[in-house]
Amino acid sequence: AGQVDDELLQLLALHQRLMTSGTGDLQANLTEASTKLALMDVAFGDQVVRLALDTGSTNTWVTSVECNSTVCSSHLRYDPAKSKTFANLSAACPDVIDVYFGTGRMSAKMHQETVTLGGRDGIAVPEQDFLLATAEYGGVFKTSEFSGVLGLGFRSLAWNQHEPLFDHMCRSGQVKDNQFYFLLQDPARQYFVMGRPSDFESHFTGTLQANPVIDSYYWTVKLDDILLGGESVLTGDVLNESCPVSASGARECRIAFDSGSTLNTMPTSAYHAVLRAYHRASCPDSASSPTPGAANEAEPDLTFVIGGVNYTFSRDEYTSSATNDDASCASLLAHNLDVGNEHGPLFLAGQVFQRKYLTVYQRGPNGSDDGSRVLLAPAKKQAGQSLRAFLLEHLAAPRP
Repeated sequence: AGQVDDELLQLLALHQRLMTSGTGDLQANLTEASTKLALMDVAFGDQVVRLALDTGSTNTWVTSVECNSTVCSSHLRYDPAKSKTFANLSAACPDVIDVYFGTGRMSAKMHQETVTLGGRDGIAVPEQDFLLATAEYGGVFKTSEFSGVLGLGFRSLAWNQHEPLFDHMCRSGQVKDNQFYFLLQDPARQYFVMGRPSDFESHFTGTLQANPVIDSYYWTVKLDDILLGGESVLTGDVLNESCPVSASGARECRIAFDSGSTLNTMPTSAYHAVLRAYHRASCPDSASSPTPGAANEAEPDLTFVIGGVNYTFSRDEYTSSATNDDASCASLLAHNLDVGNEHGPLFLAGQVFQRKYLTVYQRGPNGSDDGSRVLLAPAKKQAGQSLRAFLLEHLAAPRP
């Protein structure tokens, strides 16, 4: 819980208190506060900006100098007039595109540029499609931390099916095993890795369990069950409301892995069920523990069953030290989020999940959707190394 911002914990505690009492909601505030993205220096031409890495979106975009709003001027902006490798695609792609990102929205046009991961001397991807943002709306963009996003989702999520950067790199042979992952175990040293490094197996224990992607839009795999204290919470109405009907006619629960979410999320019905079961087991009333915030003798594990394998979190790993109310309930490191499009309902495994279990995002041959998998194994705490060193070591040389 120490790896989650205090401000987010306070908002989370209030959110859960309101939900359990039925007196209100803070959904938009919580969703924005829990969005914590990994950042990387990326050069567009020879102009270096910082982009956020996001598996829940696919487009690569950067703020243009044409945007002079307060939101845009809060971070570095890219000037295409100063680039020798910028290709203006306005004639071929004249449309202004509106893209929604969390609680924000931006307007942009499609162009091409040489995009280099790791800064000017990093790994270059020439003639890469990207969106140049000329307007940005929403507090999520009002930050000096990043000037755009490098989306790591699937091509079907990209605007007009334009080839995403990761697909481009896989097709050109720049990424070993067509995979990437995040090392999040040490809050002071967190890394993004592309490819399969020589020390890859030192990052996890046991065997990587492969889970096929069942909907190549988000990184979505089948979720067998969620257990609290060994008891399923996905039964009856909760199952019907939280899990869509599969082609076979049976209910099929789904979980997507999202690098951009600090917390795990669940459809509202399932979230309520977990919250109620947790309260009953751990903190039924204020008299059940000697002091506020103290644990009850019953400390049920929370388990995600994926591909027949249990991924288990102890009470200390799925709750925070922030109390939910005047009783002794610590807040769950999760919140409700209803994915309302055709790809929902959907559970999301955020950084809380991925800190304990190494999550490897792997595409099929040449970066294709077919054969894409999410590989999971208990993570090891990594030794310190610079992000730049990881990028250079873990990316293969491009094909001639």
